[in-house]
Amino acid sequence: MKRPNWVDSLVSECGHVETPQSWLWWSFISCISAAAGNNYYLTTLKGDLVYRPNLYIMLLGESGLGKGFPINRAKLLVTKAGVTRVIAGRSSIQAIVQELSRTKTIEGKAPIGDSRGYIVNGELSTAIIQDPDSLTILTDLYDGHYNPEWTNLLKGDGAEKLKSPYITALFGSSPAHFYDSIPQANIEGGYIGRNLIIYEEKRSRDVDLLDDEAVNVEDHKFDTYLVPSYVPHLVSIGSKKGPLKPSDPARELFNTWRKKWRGSQTHDKTGFLNRVPDHVLKVSMCLALGEWDFGGEIQENHIEEAITKV
Repeated sequence: MKRPNWVDSLVSECGHVETPQSWLWWSFISCISAAAGNNYYLTTLKGDLVYRPNLYIMLLGESGLGKGFPINRAKLLVTKAGVTRVIAGRSSIQAIVQELSRTKTIEGKAPIGDSRGYIVNGELSTAIIQDPDSLTILTDLYDGHYNPEWTNLLKGDGAEKLKSPYITALFGSSPAHFYDSIPQANIEGGYIGRNLIIYEEKRSRDVDLLDDEAVNVEDHKFDTYLVPSYVPHLVSIGSKKGPLKPSDPARELFNTWRKKWRGSQTHDKTGFLNRVPDHVLKVSMCLALGEWDFGGEIQENHIEEAITKV
């Protein structure tokens, strides 16, 4: 029997919480995306189009359904791995750009010279101080392969240059904050089309909140088991690099599905439907990297699962 991948194993470990399972899954796939950085790529159209596995993910649902649990777990796992900048808390887009422009030194790790970063926050409305340019800049930075060197030049400030920007983002939001934080221009201007918005209306299960198991906070499961069991895989992803290539069955499956998808596609003001095949490729790259015995190839089952999830 095939061993569950890194993401599914971690979702299973967190099966005791009430958070919707989809929010767990997408939060943990964002960890793979963040750890990958610019280390991996997939080429298409004879090399003219390059995909990297960066993802923008938003957990959307009413307050109190449990967005904070997986977002916090994801943040801690990536922080412990030390393979990318982790930008959490309240920030301005200018501060984020400034942070990405500087060489990052993490204790015990090689300096990070490119502009990779993991922007993570339980609430989009507090993650980025409202600025009319913030989501437009995030839209631009998403397509890092088109911007090997991205320059931010403001009046009175020196030029800030980002080298090979690679941004993974994980946010939470409620419907009320969503429409308050995202102007219509960004909903229809490309930002939303680049996001995977995971909407849930209810908890995955109801459990007894007060259980009979006494847990010593100092011996909490996250530090004593989840960190040593799951962080090394993120470190391994962050330490290797190279092209990701689809197997012949994976290539045939994707191309056949994409033609059918294009043929049945309807109009969408956000641009998301046009980007669904791109999202599928990026998620399939993360699924391949999430295999415990990753061998550098995207398999047919990775394409199948990515199509289903996206």
